[in-house]
Amino acid sequence: MGCYPSTPRITNKKNVPSKRTQSLDSGMSSSKDIHIKVLSDKQVFQQIVNGIHQISNPADLAPQVCVGDGAFPIATAVFKLEEPDGNEIRLPIISCSTKGNGYCVCVSSIDYLIQQNFQSYDTAQLFKQITKTIAGQQKTFSQTYCLGFSRSDIRVYKSSFESMSLFVEGGEFPNNLYNYSIIVLNTSYVLSPEQMDMLYTYVSEGGNGLITFYNPADDSPNINDFLMRFGIRFTNLVNSDDNDAIDVGQNYDFTKDLTFKEISDKYEQLIQTENINQNQLDDLVSSLRIYVLACGDENTPRLSHLLDCSWDYLKRTNYKVGNTLFQTQQQATVSLLILDLLQKLPLELLKPVDGFEIFPGVTGDVELRDFEIDLTINSQEWTSTGLWLPAGVMGEIIIENVPPSTFIQIGCHNEKNLPKKLPWGRWPSTLVTEPVISEETKVGSPYGGIVYLMNGEEEELISYDIHAKFCNFCEFPRFVLEADTWTDTKDIEVPWGEIETSNVIVTMPSENLRKIDVEAFAKKIDSLISCIKNYLDIEWEYKFRIIFDVMVDPGEPSISYPIAFSTLDIDHVVEGFNSPNKYLFDLLVGVAASILQTAWVDDVTKMAISSVAASAALTKVYQGFSPMLLEDVELPPLFHELWEIHIKCDETLFAKVLAAIRESALQQSDVPEDMWISFVRTLSQIGNIDFSNLLSRTKPIPLSVINSLRTLSPYKM
Repeated sequence: MGCYPSTPRITNKKNVPSKRTQSLDSGMSSSKDIHIKVLSDKQVFQQIVNGIHQISNPADLAPQVCVGDGAFPIATAVFKLEEPDGNEIRLPIISCSTKGNGYCVCVSSIDYLIQQNFQSYDTAQLFKQITKTIAGQQKTFSQTYCLGFSRSDIRVYKSSFESMSLFVEGGEFPNNLYNYSIIVLNTSYVLSPEQMDMLYTYVSEGGNGLITFYNPADDSPNINDFLMRFGIRFTNLVNSDDNDAIDVGQNYDFTKDLTFKEISDKYEQLIQTENINQNQLDDLVSSLRIYVLACGDENTPRLSHLLDCSWDYLKRTNYKVGNTLFQTQQQATVSLLILDLLQKLPLELLKPVDGFEIFPGVTGDVELRDFEIDLTINSQEWTSTGLWLPAGVMGEIIIENVPPSTFIQIGCHNEKNLPKKLPWGRWPSTLVTEPVISEETKVGSPYGGIVYLMNGEEEELISYDIHAKFCNFCEFPRFVLEADTWTDTKDIEVPWGEIETSNVIVTMPSENLRKIDVEAFAKKIDSLISCIKNYLDIEWEYKFRIIFDVMVDPGEPSISYPIAFSTLDIDHVVEGFNSPNKYLFDLLVGVAASILQTAWVDDVTKMAISSVAASAALTKVYQGFSPMLLEDVELPPLFHELWEIHIKCDETLFAKVLAAIRESALQQSDVPEDMWISFVRTLSQIGNIDFSNLLSRTKPIPLSVINSLRTLSPYKM
């Protein structure tokens, strides 16, 4: 596996139609000599980059990775990884793959063909040398066919094609590919499986050239599946090199280092050493993870070898001590790579990961069987199936007429470990997410977990009703308010369970679930959340989700989706429903903040309103409650002012203000100061009182705004 220079080989072409190469001068056609000397990868590289120093740097470059035999970079650039990593990584932007006597060249942006970019620096000369090399050093214009290019596209790029010595035609997939020396492919063109086979044969057996230009505006969903046959894949990183030009190196050995095989070998050598340099390990693992996630089934042997090497390192360095994992930063870094390797290996190689018994825990003696369930899924929440898949077990899900962008998720603990102090109480992630792209989908998890379905469409909030069959799953302890599920499931030997109401789903360890009065807990939390929804008067059709996780710091919940508390907070949260405390207050603030996540108010005001809504709900349910009596609660800025308005003026005022702001938000600015000014004005106008003297105690208000409210009666403090 990997990307090392391939052995020169000449393919027998006696049954392959010969290609024509047309000279614009003579109009004569001739066949490319199939007995020309086959170049090594190094010779191809040197021939292409000879005399090239810099090329242009178009926007929206999509970097590539070379993960297969015979694939190597021609030019590279710097890209930035997503947070929380944030590292920069050097990746190919032009790559070449040798297959038989033919070549596939991938270019990271079709905008290289725009004259402004094409004529800058040595860009034009580089592309001339690319086409000359893959056309077998022809001295005449190469007959070329453009796939995915409209007539207007060809007119726009005509000068660039002519500079590359290409005589181009375009249209639908040609009847005879072998009439052309080079095919230029726009990634917007959707290739059928048959066309993929024909193009691959055209290159690998026909000894022809293929140049693929990435189109950021419209890339085909299956283009990477095709390019993986050549060992190259486009990725979705963002170019962080803002220079006008990109340097092109002349050293083949240096660029070859940016291939999957070379990076894998360096990583393997590094983790064999006694004193590992953390910065060097970070750089290698950051790079290697990009390559691993781009790999296909043909890379399985190398992926398996990498996994074995990584496990050997962890076990050799005693990564597991008691109920904790990853004692050193080096071990934690290697664990991130292992997660990606586990994700890419075929399900047939699935087995429980070492450490799953610590978290999420061991599944006991359970009955694995088939279930048929009707569900409604959408993009705003995880839909619980009521089923559990044990670690290392393969299950199958059958859904007829699968909605677009449907996903299966196993596990619910998505709190990231990366910022947390070592050692950790679990693996960095215990989630497994798989797209459902066919009627039958096989799934598995090395950790085990509750099974969810969701929809990934973000542009529209659409719900889908589906009927699904789950094969080889089991149930788990589950209480559903006003449904008879608890008696039959409470003793099932699965480590995690759920409480579900019309408003919320709470996930906690089954042993904790069995200790509490689940019905009383469910009714109380459902009532409190209903109070918050009524107070804010914002339409919210989805269920909130609350989980407990070993990787959340005690007393410091994560307010997102799901709302996450520490497992050490479980007893405190449960006790809060008997007598309100900081933990229950934080939970309800998280619910209110989730409802207000799209409200057009600044963050300070949003948290203050959320705290007021939580306090109002607790006041309604618990007689004599006052937020001022809560221990260890630091009420947010502006809370006291808004709570005073709630108590003395109108309990419905904030809901009216939010509704008014929501109706006019399309014309508003996203600047926090502008949001604050709009809130002050709207609150005063709807309340018919000038609240500026009260609110300015905490947040400054511009004098012009204060003057504009003079016609209203001032608030009496």
